Order: sequence, then structure tokens, then C-alpha cells
Amino acid sequence: MTVGKTFTEVVGISRLDVCTWSLAPRTICDFKPAPLSSGTSVVCP
Repeated sequence: MTVGKTFTEVVGISRLDVCTWSLAPRTICDFKPAPLSSGTSVVCP
């Protein structure tokens, strides 16, 4: 992924880390639309 990339949806696990909430995506498929990997589309179920 590159800096400035935008997504319409991100799925993940929310967690509290030293008084700061974070969202931890589980896989690359948790990003919608899925980012390209080495110039090819990622196949997500």
C-alpha cells in the first residue's frame, strides 16, 4: 500500500493500546477495494 491510498471500507479488530484505540485489519482482503499487489489484483473470497 502507498501513502495516501483511500478505501471505501476497512474491516478489522478494534483494540485499546496504551490509551489509543487502533483498528487492526486481519488480512489484505479487509480493505475495500483490495489494494493491488505487485501489479495484479488480490483475489478475495
